[in-house]
Amino acid sequence: MKMKIERLLKAPDGSFFLFGPRGTGKSTWLKDNLPEDSLRLDLLDNSLFLELSQKPETLNAMTVKLPEKTWVIIDEIQKIPALLDEVHRDLCEVPAHRLDVASDVPHLRELRRLALQARRLREARAP
Repeated sequence: MKMKIERLLKAPDGSFFLFGPRGTGKSTWLKDNLPEDSLRLDLLDNSLFLELSQKPETLNAMTVKLPEKTWVIIDEIQKIPALLDEVHRDLCEVPAHRLDVASDVPHLRELRRLALQARRLREARAP
């Protein structure tokens, strides 16, 4: 029988990244603490992973028509580093939305490395 441990972490008012090692309950915490009507994008879903890895800008099309203050949860974002640029752009352009990103990236240094890698890939693709 699995035991559920109550978490002390409360959802912030604005956008946030949730970091931690695998199996520590990040996805469970998100499910328990954010509204059911949140848009949940799980990059372990192979068809979604393929769609967003081929065209990261598709993320904007998925979020642009959501009602104001809808939470967007992107689980396993580290699988597609280029999505970090799309999240950043969406946060700047559509501040009424709240983007919540759950990821298994263990620390900020790794996130910076992934963002830099995404930028280099995008620049290499540009004509």
